Amino acid sequence: MTLRIGVIGANWALRAHGAAWALVPGAEVVAVCTSRRDTADAAAAAYGLKGAYDDYRLMMADPTIDIVDIATKPSVRPDMVFAALEAGKHVNNAIPFAMSAPQALAMRDLQLGRGLVGVVDAQFRWVPAYSRMKEMIDDGFLGEAVHATMTLQLPLTYDKGDLYPAIVCSAGENSHLWLGEAGSGASAWRNFGSHSLLMLTHLLGPIEEIVASTDIHLQTWQLPAGGTFQPANDDVGVALVRFVSGAVATVTATWITPDPDCVFLEVSGTRGRLAIRDRTFGRDPHVPLRAVDARPRNGSSGEWSEPLPERLYTVAGGGYGKDDAPHTLTPLARMFEHMARAIDDGTEGSPSFSEASHVHCAVEAGAHSMLSRSWTRVDQFERASGP
Repeated sequence: MTLRIGVIGANWALRAHGAAWALVPGAEVVAVCTSRRDTADAAAAAYGLKGAYDDYRLMMADPTIDIVDIATKPSVRPDMVFAALEAGKHVNNAIPFAMSAPQALAMRDLQLGRGLVGVVDAQFRWVPAYSRMKEMIDDGFLGEAVHATMTLQLPLTYDKGDLYPAIVCSAGENSHLWLGEAGSGASAWRNFGSHSLLMLTHLLGPIEEIVASTDIHLQTWQLPAGGTFQPANDDVGVALVRFVSGAVATVTATWITPDPDCVFLEVSGTRGRLAIRDRTFGRDPHVPLRAVDARPRNGSSGEWSEPLPERLYTVAGGGYGKDDAPHTLTPLARMFEHMARAIDDGTEGSPSFSEASHVHCAVEAGAHSMLSRSWTRVDQFERASGP
């Protein structure tokens, strides 16, 4: 089966997603859409694409496109997702998933009702070490899961008098200031909290209730391209999460940590513990998985690196193996290959729109708990309906 992909966004999506789709046999990126004709034409020429659009509705009307890969800012994505699903396209949607809980549920319901595949761009579960952690939990290595910790951090940069989150700047340009703009739908909690909860629900199941605290700690960004910026969105979010299973977790999401570990994920149970420390934010396919069980070892910690099998690095026909698995692209290619199989089999992608809508409701519940100063049940947001 040949799958033709249209990408909305000419920066990260076309550069990284386009390269990852190229590793999936039978998949081909054929078109790009940006907000301006000149940038669309330039991107299409640079990547050798047949189609260039400056209106996403025209891309949705293209009958040759099977999948739309959407990587714009959160505030404009939902209309694109609804339009793609209405046009019968499968969708890869970025994180944060939606602007509200009702909107997230409406996107999920439309995707399921149309019998299409919806995937969200939260690829940590497709990094080999994270995938193996899931397998070991499912195989009973932990015994009964008791508690987990997940921290997602990106750097705070202080250079020559400039002080800013590294995530907002690229190659000296203020390219992602929208992350701090009011109404953009972005924040440390909404972005990194969503990524964290999508990983934790993958490992531990659905969330029952949550209590969170978010704040803007860096009040002014001093930018390397000149000028200052006052962010309107939180740069730190911390939450305590209780799962339906009875397990609990702490989550920290921030993009203002000096020299961070980037990702710390640990899950402990009645018989074992699994942990990942990943300074590459999921980009290095060879980050190790640490594992230890509860047997006494005469004072030794008993901690070891769990061997990671070849199959967790590759896609069928991708032309590479464990030793030369491409940096950054490996988890994306595995996620896209799974999406292609789901389209062929009529099954769900991973992470699915159903998972993402549940997590988005948990994110909204966490934000609501700031107002109530109390535990907030996720299911009260999942009962909402409408766009």
